[in-house]
Amino acid sequence: MTIKSSGTLSISDIVAEFGSSGTHSLSEYYRGGSRVPNTPANSGIPTSGTITLSDFYGASAIADISYVGTNFAHIASGFVGWPAGTQAGDMAMIMTLSNNNTNYWTGMSGWSQDSINELLVSNGSGWACLYSKVISAGDVSSPPQWVGGGAYAGMLVVVYRGGSLVKFKGATYETGTTITIPGFTKSTGSSRIAAFFVDRTNSGLYGTPPSGFTERVRDRITYYNMGVADRAASGYANGTNIVWTAMHNQYYQDMAVYELI
Repeated sequence: MTIKSSGTLSISDIVAEFGSSGTHSLSEYYRGGSRVPNTPANSGIPTSGTITLSDFYGASAIADISYVGTNFAHIASGFVGWPAGTQAGDMAMIMTLSNNNTNYWTGMSGWSQDSINELLVSNGSGWACLYSKVISAGDVSSPPQWVGGGAYAGMLVVVYRGGSLVKFKGATYETGTTITIPGFTKSTGSSRIAAFFVDRTNSGLYGTPPSGFTERVRDRITYYNMGVADRAASGYANGTNIVWTAMHNQYYQDMAVYELI
């Protein structure tokens, strides 16, 4: 959970979020101590000195969100496999690619289907779909099964740990050597921002991550470049464009952005 961002706070709100041992005192709850993680959501809580109830608006016991791994492959159905170390409670996002003249896909049961964008290709249209979920033990042991089809179909899976919400923030597709989500504004409690891209091309490896983002994977699956990059939400200036550059500009490029909370 997260402590409310307005209204009257009491010590009981803080105890409910962060726990306590014996007599309750605000001195238990300095940021970076044993109870309050040093995360962007808790930046208003001091690490020492004067501490007040109002310092705790929007604070959360959730530890900082970390990257677990990615997995990707050229497949037309099934699942590529979870990245090593994936476990129940992790946050997963899946991009699927279908190279077909029609929107040929089957949604994965129990997953949020966040976006369907067109990929213009030489023989018609293909489709890039995005799914997300906080995964369960059942998802780990029995992964989702996708049906996509097409000679150039593929799947990219990326997994993070430490939060409780995967929030889809938007997607776009366009031509040109750049692709942009304009004026991005982060949500309250956001810990990380993740940006996906896919670029249809006949050769080479293209795509440069947005400024300030760490590239996690960027590779080629048959006729597609696809990848993901992320950054901490702290320090991100609201209203800044998120831009992948150095696209091939052969056909359409797709891009999508998530927040991890």
